[in-house]
Amino acid sequence: MTRYELIILGGGITGSFAGYIAGKNGLKVAVIEECISPNGATARSGGVITRMLDDLEDSLLALKTINLINEVTKDIDMFIYKGYLCIEGIDEAEGDLRKFRRVIPDIKILYPDEIRDRWSYIKLYEDEVGLYSESDFTIDPEAFLAYLWKKLGDVSVDLKLNCKATRLIIESGVVKGVEVHSGEVLHADNILVCMGAWTKAFLKKHKIKVKTFLLSVPIFKFKVDSSELVGLWDEECYSYWRPGDYTLIGGGYEAYRITTPEEGFLKPRVESREFIIRLFLYRYSFKKWKIVDSWCGPISLSYTYRPVATRINKVEGLYVIDGLGGYGLVRGPALAKKIVDEISGVSSDEFNINVD
Repeated sequence: MTRYELIILGGGITGSFAGYIAGKNGLKVAVIEECISPNGATARSGGVITRMLDDLEDSLLALKTINLINEVTKDIDMFIYKGYLCIEGIDEAEGDLRKFRRVIPDIKILYPDEIRDRWSYIKLYEDEVGLYSESDFTIDPEAFLAYLWKKLGDVSVDLKLNCKATRLIIESGVVKGVEVHSGEVLHADNILVCMGAWTKAFLKKHKIKVKTFLLSVPIFKFKVDSSELVGLWDEECYSYWRPGDYTLIGGGYEAYRITTPEEGFLKPRVESREFIIRLFLYRYSFKKWKIVDSWCGPISLSYTYRPVATRINKVEGLYVIDGLGGYGLVRGPALAKKIVDEISGVSSDEFNINVD
């Protein structure tokens, strides 16, 4: 009988990094993933990895995540687009420069002439400037996740694709394993649930409550007439953009309330398409452009809007990461390291940064 020290439910960005870190820590690990290829919420996400975030705690999580991604990818950059630009008013930019420079050493203000010289298609308005970091980046999340799945084998992690967890095995308040769709029981000392939008419903079957709710977020892919593209956060009209091969993928801060994860994969509404075109034309002046694809992805939020990353007190050996709120690529890997290091008995490094 195979017994694992840790079984991770969910092979998205959080679960995959949890598996990678646990394998590096020397644990016997399995990652259970229902899909056969990257096709879940991670693959459909915006792909933004930045430390330019309103909340200091999120900035620190992003810093740790960037370190983890750099460690995993090293010299591989085929799905990584270096550099990230935040457009905002000059007064806000000067304040944010002071706020972020201790977590983003290379951050600087780019003034309108500098931005136009580098990216002539970006439209700027009165008193707008850019905060820029070359070490922040965006990624193709589907390609990155496929790469990360391959890396799991390098640290002896069993990645079980096309495998659906149906129920936890809990005896006398202690987790013993998980049953999968085939009826097989996989035994484990610890289980970490990283199922994203599916976490709440799965744990509810075991009378374990996670206080989260679901939203569906629309994303659009634009074909444009330039290859000199940069990842961009538009603080003035709340939109984000990831570069690709003559493409920009992005969205606004718009979401629909949903009741099941499956609803989160439906196509965007007509009004969402009209909305994103307005945001696109507000910031960009490409001569040729068109929408070539669109999709939605489900996200899970807690009612405090802070992520849930904790041990379940009523069940020994059971842990959960949930409520990442659309910041899964930023929050997930860092939180995975925190939880897995706790399970492994490894001391996690903590950041001690004072920010004005």
